[in-house]
Amino acid sequence: ITGFTLRFAKRLQVNMLVKPAKKI
Repeated sequence: ITGFTLRFAKRLQVNMLVKPAKKI
């Protein structure tokens, strides 16, 4: 896994956490 992939995965994780929070 490259640093870029790791950053992308982290960003995805953050989006998954932030999107539901915005919905509520």
